[in-house]
Amino acid sequence: MNRKPKFRTNILFQRASFFKGMGSILNVSGNYYRFDYSESDLIADAKAIKSDWGVTGEDINLALQHYLQKAKR
Repeated sequence: MNRKPKFRTNILFQRASFFKGMGSILNVSGNYYRFDYSESDLIADAKAIKSDWGVTGEDINLALQHYLQKAKR
């Protein structure tokens, strides 16, 4: 049941970690993080909305599975 989520809420941004944060402090050039650039704002919004609803669906599915397991007891 421990599956990697298919969707993320931060789809347009890179994932941060401690070492990336420390590296960004030492970055002088200012271009440390890369973002997901899309052809237009509408395409970027569509990707983000699709991923957000995907996360919502995964949460609902997980809650339903939890409920069904408790109902069987």
